[in-house]
Amino acid sequence: MAILLSYSERDPVPGGCNLEFDLDIDPNIYLEYNFFETTIKFAPANLGYARGVDPPPCDAGTDQDSRWRLQYDVYQYFLPENDLTE
Repeated sequence: MAILLSYSERDPVPGGCNLEFDLDIDPNIYLEYNFFETTIKFAPANLGYARGVDPPPCDAGTDQDSRWRLQYDVYQYFLPENDLTE
């Protein structure tokens, strides 16, 4: 079974405002952790745009028509510890 999702030019582009990772558009999530904390790093999304058109600038203004209107939700889930049953 396959499900097709069509995206319009109004949908955000994940990782479209990448300024620090290797790819031009980087939709990946990077996790770094140690004994005390876990850090999530990701490139922010950009507003959608039509094919063949230059993308909106990532660093121009913070008004409602810029990428700053996008919101992110982060959830965490704690797995049970020391439960080796199947």
